[in-house]
Amino acid sequence: MHSLLLLLLVSAPLVAVASARCECAWQHIVLRDAEDYRTLASPDYPRNYCARLDCSWLVLSSINNSRIVFSSSSIDLREGDELRFYSSRSRYPESENAEAVHVCTSSSSSCEFSSSSSYLSIRFVTAKEGGRDQSHRGFHATLTASGKSTMMSTLLSYSLHLLLFGLLLAFLISLCVFLLCCCRCSSPTKNESNRLL
Repeated sequence: MHSLLLLLLVSAPLVAVASARCECAWQHIVLRDAEDYRTLASPDYPRNYCARLDCSWLVLSSINNSRIVFSSSSIDLREGDELRFYSSRSRYPESENAEAVHVCTSSSSSCEFSSSSSYLSIRFVTAKEGGRDQSHRGFHATLTASGKSTMMSTLLSYSLHLLLFGLLLAFLISLCVFLLCCCRCSSPTKNESNRLL
């Protein structure tokens, strides 16, 4: 009886650790400024990940007119497992009939994605069965916020710089003309010089 009780006491923490590494909690991640970044990984990375995972992350940037950049040079997925990206603020975008705007699969060795807005929903979904091959580590990625640089804002910036340069040039030309006129008016003419003598 003691040996059975001892076996239960020793094996219970191992079962809890095994089940904890095969679960993932929904996470809400906020990027506060341009230097802010977060790392994101599949459960228990770099160890092999489990089957039947459905992990969700909602990433928001507090920077106006920014986008979320997901970058992973280390992705190792089993066939049928997917890393999905949505332009949605929902925990479960599919419940709103949202389509994934980008998907990384087992055929990818790296995964890069930039959102079109300041929020991004990410889901890591694995197959119900891991199959024979259990030797995949999942992914490890970096999340950053990046300012949008659109062609319109760039064009507007150049136009503003040209306008300011034109105004400065007009001011300098006006100043030169004014000074030239003042010098001519203040210097005595030949007739005035002769009269003084």
